Amino acid sequence: MAVRRGRHPLVWSAPGPASGERRRTAHAQERQAATERLPGAECRYYDGAGEWNVCVPHICGTGNVDWGVDSLTYALYFHWSLTHDRGVRPIMSALGGTAVNYSPAVHTSSDVPVWDTIADVREYQVTGDVEALARAEAAFRFVADGGSRFALGACPAVDYQLPGGGGTKLKTLETGSNYIKAALLLYQVTRFHAYLRDAETEYAAVRRYFLSPGVPLYTVYVSTTGRPAPRCQAATSARSTAT
Repeated sequence: MAVRRGRHPLVWSAPGPASGERRRTAHAQERQAATERLPGAECRYYDGAGEWNVCVPHICGTGNVDWGVDSLTYALYFHWSLTHDRGVRPIMSALGGTAVNYSPAVHTSSDVPVWDTIADVREYQVTGDVEALARAEAAFRFVADGGSRFALGACPAVDYQLPGGGGTKLKTLETGSNYIKAALLLYQVTRFHAYLRDAETEYAAVRRYFLSPGVPLYTVYVSTTGRPAPRCQAATSARSTAT
């Protein structure tokens, strides 16, 4: 069985003094100007205040957590990586201000923090804000640390989607694939080799438990089944994805 993940260093900085009214006003004006310069889709979805509209027209609320809205942060980073549009930085800073700060008190599924890790890293890459990097590392540790509430049951090298397995006892490739991506991005920006080892270990576990080599396809879920010796097998209702 692959060795499970350990602890990782935390990059952090003490918060600075509260900004004055003039500075807040200037930042608000900068964000508004930046929003107006965004490409069409991002402009329609960004709410101007550090969150994404879940749909347009704006009838579904706003948010800044999990894959649906995180994907818009990824798209914004991609736009910036191609154009180095100066209008992206204040928006990424605002998104960082509403991002989740993961702690043991947070209750969520295992895939959400690794989706958020990727978004946090993208914000850090644009802004250089070490607090964004600290949030990324905290989100990753929420899933990765040895005391994780997800790395349990049969085949603990892959994570339950719900804490302790929940009622489904399903383990999901959604967590594993994003875990690999998040670990590689953290290695890219920190050069801490522990993150590279995490990515390699997770990739080996994903291939062992989710890949059906005779096809070859990856199943989306595996389930813990069997008594008295539980084992992992592909969930019969799961979809598969091509390699």
